Amino acid sequence: MRRFIATWNAFPIKTKCSMKRILVSWAIVFMACHASAQTLDSIAHHVLGYYGPNGGGQMENAFQMSDGSILFVHKEGINFGGGGEGDVVGHEYYKVSRHGAVILDTLFVYDDDPPYYFFTKTPNGNDNLRIGIFRDSINHSSFIRVFPFDSDLRFDTLNEVRTLLSDTLAFSFKRGYLINSSNDLVFSYLTPIGGGDYDLHFACFGLDGTLKHENVMPFSSFPLRSFRGMCVFNESPLEYCLYGINHPANSHDQFVGYVFDSLFQFKNSFNITQNSALPNFYYEFGMGERLLVDGDDFILCSRYEKGTQNNGVCLVRYDKHTLEEKDVALFQSMPMIPSGTLGYGAYPTGLGKDAEGSLYFAYSTQNLMFTDKGQVAVVKLDADFNVQWQRFCLEPEGYYRNASVFAVLNDGGVAVAGGYWYRPEIFMLVVSDDGWGVNETAMEQMHPYAYWPNPAQDELHLQYSPDVTPTQIELHDLQGRMVRSQRNGLESLNLQGLSSGTYTMRVTLAGGKVFTDKVVKN
Repeated sequence: MRRFIATWNAFPIKTKCSMKRILVSWAIVFMACHASAQTLDSIAHHVLGYYGPNGGGQMENAFQMSDGSILFVHKEGINFGGGGEGDVVGHEYYKVSRHGAVILDTLFVYDDDPPYYFFTKTPNGNDNLRIGIFRDSINHSSFIRVFPFDSDLRFDTLNEVRTLLSDTLAFSFKRGYLINSSNDLVFSYLTPIGGGDYDLHFACFGLDGTLKHENVMPFSSFPLRSFRGMCVFNESPLEYCLYGINHPANSHDQFVGYVFDSLFQFKNSFNITQNSALPNFYYEFGMGERLLVDGDDFILCSRYEKGTQNNGVCLVRYDKHTLEEKDVALFQSMPMIPSGTLGYGAYPTGLGKDAEGSLYFAYSTQNLMFTDKGQVAVVKLDADFNVQWQRFCLEPEGYYRNASVFAVLNDGGVAVAGGYWYRPEIFMLVVSDDGWGVNETAMEQMHPYAYWPNPAQDELHLQYSPDVTPTQIELHDLQGRMVRSQRNGLESLNLQGLSSGTYTMRVTLAGGKVFTDKVVKN
């Protein structure tokens, strides 16, 4: 049922496409995944195995193709015996229907040096492009390669663009590519210059492979502990921003942006450490930070810390000329992880804006290192950071932990995907513009509220999305007997006097929709 293609670097795509193309329904796999209770919202799937010696595969892309379906791309491999490098590595492509969330087709691409891919539509919007920096280790050179492909995952090898970048092995950045308003490809990459140093390259290519301009600078001129992305910072005059994380000695981490003109000449920089509008409010940089330019403003999403028991993720709107803070939205980590714990709490997955100006934000709320418990949250906000709806996706066993990719969909809603830490399972989540999953089974796992702590001792707290109204909470024991019922004060549930054990909580909303959850009383 799975199709394979050998390494992009060594062979033309059509060389290894002799197997008859089969468009697969995958209904059997889809139902089997749900039956094993390994779903978050839409799809859970076992991949080939581990990528590399110490970890599972990595979900790297979510992209809406020209026909409206969603393409998820997952880096994966096989590691026989659990030691050494993976015996097979490459990328798995999953074509998923926009409505119904069914895997329509898959394609596996072998590659012994799999790059990060950038995906976009062709300028006319009829087909799609897969773009990446490919490293030829035999000839010690690197190329930018642009592959057109249609929404049936057929790659147009005759119109592939392949342009030499350097006679060294270049290193690309995740989120280091973009298409500007002139439909030119702009990207950044590194080349080694010896002694552990690198040159930073900015390049602008036409999609036909023509180099329009390039600038090369010592990477040491831009002290970034970790690169986070690049974006168009201003349309007129055209400016770009390279941003990432810096860690000054004896100081909190800094979010740093470097602004360049249209020819990639450095203009100025800015850094953000603390939000002056909120005393003792600090950013905790280190995972998932994103910058979204919105007219004369930019929006930064990151983790935050305020005191020892108040942390989570935040959105902050800044005037990009003065760095004045305009709006702040906080989303507290659930479950709460004490400040300073390694890998603690919530972290952003993605931030984007639709054609109507609404914002979509996704984040994970679990501790990556020490617990399986947690959830993925998806939020829709207006331009003033007012939450329109919020959905919490919690698999009953706390199965999901690592949401890593995000895309805003053309007709509203988002796609989110990720994997289980150090295990070969992935999930793919499709959320519609009304905040619900795209099939009834999915909606059972997508709740308009969060609840914590779980396990609990004397009291359970609930936080609801602003677009819903709770009317009743019931608690049932394992024999189905109701042991608690509340119609008022539904932001908390009193557990005092109950025996330790597992209970079923039923939350009823106005309109009659009912959600059930497992609650553990210590």
